[in-house]
Amino acid sequence: MLVKNENNLYNYIYNKGDELITKDDILSHNFEIIDLEKFDVKALDKYFLSRARIKETILPKSLEEIPELFCNYSKIEKIVMPENLKIIGRSAFSKSYISEIIFNNNIENINSKAFYSTGIEKDLNIKSKIINGRAFSNNEFKKINIKADYIGRFAFADCKNLEIAMIDARLIDSNVFYGCSSLETVYLKNVSTCHINIFDDCKNLKIVYLENCANMDKLSMQLKNVEFQTLSIDNLIDQNKSFKEISEIYKSCDNIFER
Repeated sequence: MLVKNENNLYNYIYNKGDELITKDDILSHNFEIIDLEKFDVKALDKYFLSRARIKETILPKSLEEIPELFCNYSKIEKIVMPENLKIIGRSAFSKSYISEIIFNNNIENINSKAFYSTGIEKDLNIKSKIINGRAFSNNEFKKINIKADYIGRFAFADCKNLEIAMIDARLIDSNVFYGCSSLETVYLKNVSTCHINIFDDCKNLKIVYLENCANMDKLSMQLKNVEFQTLSIDNLIDQNKSFKEISEIYKSCDNIFER
């Protein structure tokens, strides 16, 4: 729980007892949980939780926007986005370490560098109208499941461990997967506009599955060594794929587009 004392300093109640500790003490304690439920998050100082080592932060259920509160080397094992959250601010978690993030389905805008270089390891599942430039670049996850209207430049660039990307998006800007050297398989759905260099420096990209996508000719010509397949049962049957092979292809999608 978070409270203010008479000197207007921020204090935390340590989880092992009722000992009050000030903001200055935050680096020397192993906090497990900080509960911000009854606090005005926007009133907190910028970088307020920077360099903190917290297992879990409880955000207010009514919170609609996260400011630059967690950036600069705070360490959090898990964070759950509240249901009413709509906006994640620019650099909100930038250069922090977060092992796992659970998003809600109501997010509208993830701003630039919101999760830049946060070391996220768990698979990423996101539904957001807008994902801006470098929002998730330089992270550790191996698989992503994204549903968005627009994905900005370099949004997932330099994610060296990323192997599978599943994208349901209308507009995909340039260099979105730049430098994703482990990326092998991509599923694209409902894409109407896609920049031809979204896969620059993806040296191990092998196959791109397409479902209900338009204007992919230039992209396929740009990636001459990458196989492109239309993801539909009829198309796979035409290629003499067995039922088992078709099942495995769809299974690998992990029901990714049914969100």
